[in-house]
Amino acid sequence: FELNDPCNVVRIDPVVHKSLDPYALIAVTGTSETLRRLSSLIKAGNEDRQKEIDSSGEHMGRSFRLFMENPTFRNPEYQLLVLHPEHFLPAESVFTSYDPSLGTHKAYCPSPDRLLREYPSDLSQSSPPFYGPDGPKRQGGLHLNPLLVILNTDIKFRRYHRLPPPSQFLPEDVLDLMKQTEELTNLIYRELKATPGSAGEGLRKERDLSRRVNEERAARRRAKETKIRSAKSGAAVDAVAGRTPGRYFPWPEGADSETRMEMGMALLSGRSASSFLLSTAVSCHANSWTADLEFTSEDEVFLESLHAVVFFFYFFRS
Repeated sequence: FELNDPCNVVRIDPVVHKSLDPYALIAVTGTSETLRRLSSLIKAGNEDRQKEIDSSGEHMGRSFRLFMENPTFRNPEYQLLVLHPEHFLPAESVFTSYDPSLGTHKAYCPSPDRLLREYPSDLSQSSPPFYGPDGPKRQGGLHLNPLLVILNTDIKFRRYHRLPPPSQFLPEDVLDLMKQTEELTNLIYRELKATPGSAGEGLRKERDLSRRVNEERAARRRAKETKIRSAKSGAAVDAVAGRTPGRYFPWPEGADSETRMEMGMALLSGRSASSFLLSTAVSCHANSWTADLEFTSEDEVFLESLHAVVFFFYFFRS
């Protein structure tokens, strides 16, 4: 990682980047008002999808493009939280921020209440909320999706809560932001099912009863599965006719809400889908699955040694 890498859209210092992602010493989430508004948007969307499921039995696809023109999506307010101030800014270190609108720099340091403040005193001004890169200047799909920021931050908060309790807890307002972030994440991953007794539930049951497995057709499909040898590496990979090898990996069929959440966390934190499926195939417990860790060479060796398990899990799990 370097300062001018394309992914570094806000030009943060490499040390800050390391503190933000791999080590989770700091985190960025929405302000309380931003989280409240985002929760209202997602909750309203879930209610619309629930009505569709109750009437037709079919899951209505979710599209966040509908939210792109909403002011909360276009220009949300964020808050920088320091989860481990004694490690992020040890001794007399300071955190320097730059305000492009004023062209000024300001330094912040940890205060006794574990917040970033202008002076090491609980009475001094704390670090203010800020807007995303370019704010409302970005157009349409170029806007930074605040939900991706929230989901990534929730991983850091879950990691924090798994650690032994600190000698001094974070302030109540920080803990409240962490709770709001978790609640919003649960709304995003919420699993919707037809309400018992609804028309949608009846239609769903009828479709399930009328669905028959065509063994002959399934056998023909399996016969088309071929071994394709890569011209570059000479490695054999499984592929189904009609799919482009290396560009698509199947999601687990019928995955429950917890599984989908774990997979989402894996993808947001740099883990591959195959790594997640592998962990599922070998029955790793959800509580021991560290989805917020980066993909290492040890993971790669592990995947290579058990590569067949992944494909066995996918093609023969039903």
